[in-house]
Amino acid sequence: SAAAMERESGKPEPAPSFHFVETVTERPPSDESAYERALREWREQQLEYDDAPQPRFQAEEHFLHLLLTIEGKALSKELFGFLFDLFINNSIQVTTPASEASKAQHKHLDFFFLFFELMHRGGCEGGFQVALLRKLNALLLEYTRLRVYCTANDWTLRLIEMLPSIDNGPFLGEVVVLIKTLSSFSIRVKEMNAMFRLMNAERSTFSARDLSILLDVLQSISVKRSPDLFFDLRGPEAGLALPVVNRARGWGNDGYAIATWLRVESFAERGRKGSVTPYLLSMLTADGTAGVEIFLADGALSMLCRNSRTKKGSVKFTFPFEPSRWYFVLLSHTYHFIRRSEVSLFVDGKHVANHPLVYPKVDKAFECAFLGTNGRNDGPQPLFGQLGVTLVVAEPIAKAEEVAAIHALGFDMKPAMDATGENVVTGQTGSVFYLEGKRKIKAFACFNPKALFDETDCVDTASMDRTRPAKLLPGTAFIRTQSMKDALSCTGGIKVLLPMLRQINPSEEVVERWRRSGAEAQDAALLDPNMTLQVYSLLETMLHNNPQNQEQMLRAKGFPLIGHVLRSSGGPPHACSGVTIMRP
Repeated sequence: SAAAMERESGKPEPAPSFHFVETVTERPPSDESAYERALREWREQQLEYDDAPQPRFQAEEHFLHLLLTIEGKALSKELFGFLFDLFINNSIQVTTPASEASKAQHKHLDFFFLFFELMHRGGCEGGFQVALLRKLNALLLEYTRLRVYCTANDWTLRLIEMLPSIDNGPFLGEVVVLIKTLSSFSIRVKEMNAMFRLMNAERSTFSARDLSILLDVLQSISVKRSPDLFFDLRGPEAGLALPVVNRARGWGNDGYAIATWLRVESFAERGRKGSVTPYLLSMLTADGTAGVEIFLADGALSMLCRNSRTKKGSVKFTFPFEPSRWYFVLLSHTYHFIRRSEVSLFVDGKHVANHPLVYPKVDKAFECAFLGTNGRNDGPQPLFGQLGVTLVVAEPIAKAEEVAAIHALGFDMKPAMDATGENVVTGQTGSVFYLEGKRKIKAFACFNPKALFDETDCVDTASMDRTRPAKLLPGTAFIRTQSMKDALSCTGGIKVLLPMLRQINPSEEVVERWRRSGAEAQDAALLDPNMTLQVYSLLETMLHNNPQNQEQMLRAKGFPLIGHVLRSSGGPPHACSGVTIMRP
C-alpha cells in the first residue's frame, strides 16, 4: 500500500503534535467497547516505553494489530467510526495548551498511516474505500483543526506522492478532493515542489493523467479563500477577553462601526444537544446594565444595546449565515439626537439592511468586554469558528462605497496604498483609519492575529499598548496558514509554471520516450485541448490583478514563449481563444 511504501522509504516525518483522549460516547464510563479497551491496552503498553525511541510506525503497528484482532477478516463501519471519533477529539486539541504530564502519558500515533493501512490490510472493497474517503473529506471541511493537524503532518505531500500508484478511478477522485481541501487551506513549498516534480515531462514517472489532475488542483487553490492568520475558537471557554473599553479613549459620541472577518464552523457544539447562540462581541459595564452585544441566533445576526436596566433595544437581521464559510461583516451604528438611532448591516461589502436601535450612550467604561464569546461565568456562549482581523472605529461607516473599499482590502485588511506606495488610501495606520483618501477617522481598537505575543496576548494595534492586550481564553488557538501565492513565490515565482508549456507542445524525442513507456493513450492525452485550456487558465489566474507576477512574467520572457508555443502548435485547439492571458 501507499503507507507501506512510505514506511519502507524511511523518509523523516514530524510526529503528530497531539495526544489521545477518550472519545465522546453516550455510554456510561464503565461500559467500555472493544475498541476503547484496545486503546486502553495500547496506552498501557506505551507507558512501558517512557520516552525511549521506537522504530518508525511501531506504535501504529501494535495498535493496528489490536484492532484487526477484534475485527477478524472483514472491517466494520463501527471500527472506522471509532477511528474518526478518535481523530476528531484529538485534533481539536492540536494547538491548545496541554500539561507536560499529559503529553508524557501518550505516544504519538500517525492517523494517516492507521487509516490507509486499515483499508489496505482489511481488504476493504472499492466502494467502501470511496465512502470512507468521502466521510474523511466531509470531516476535514467541517473541522478547521483537522485541517491544521493534516497540513502540519504532511498529509498533502503524502497524498500527492500516492497519485502515481492509484489506478482506481473513484478512489483517485476522492484522493484529489482531499488534496484540494488541504492545499486550499494551506500549502507549503515542499508540496508545491512535489507537484512540479510530478508535472515535469522529463521524468520517467510523468503521467498526462497526473498532470491534468495537478493542473486542476493548482487552478482550484489559486484563489485565496481564507485569511493567512486567524483565531480558531473551539470549546466552551473559547474567545478573547478584551481590555477595558473606556469612553475616555474615544468611544464615538456620534456613532461607531465594527468590522470583522468571521467563519462559523457549527451552530451546534459537539457532544451537546441542541443549537447554541454564538457571540461575536460583548461589551458591557461592570453591572451589566449598559453596553453592546452581537450574536448569531438561528443563523442570523442579532444585536442588543442597553443604556440602562430599562432602556434597551434589539434587532435581528434576516441575512442567513451558513456554516463553514468566511464572511466580511460590518455593523455601523449611528446616533441621532432627535430621531431614532439606527444600525446598518453590510455583508461581504454589500448593504443588507437598516434598523432603528437604541444607542449605547453611557458614561461608564465597558469593563466586561469579550470577542468571540459573552464571557459569562454562568454559561458562556462562544463562537465555534474562526475570527480574522476585528476593527472598531469611533465613527459610523454607512456609505456603501466606503464599506466596499474596506472589503476590497481582503482577509488580512492590509492597507491599500497610492501609486507612490507611500500614502495610505484605505486602511488602518495606528490610531487612524483612512477611507478612500477622502477622510480619516479614529481607530478605536483593532485586534489582528498578526499582533499576537507571548502565545496568549494580542496587542491592540490601534493603541500599540502592550500593557493592555486582549487575552486568548482556553480553547482559543492562533492558526497560521500559507497560500499558493506565498508558496509559489518561495519556489521561484510564476516562471516555474512556464515549463508546463512543454507538455502542451512536447518534442518528438519526449513523445517517443512516453510511447515507449507503454502508457495507453498517453500521446493522445497530451494533445487534449482541455489540458491546454487548464494551463492557460492557470496562467491567467496567476497574472490577473497581480503586478508582481506580471513583472516576473515579463522578465522571464513568458509571453514570447507562449507565442512560440501557439505558432508551433498550428493554432487551435491550443489557441484557446476563450482565455485572455493578460489584460491591459
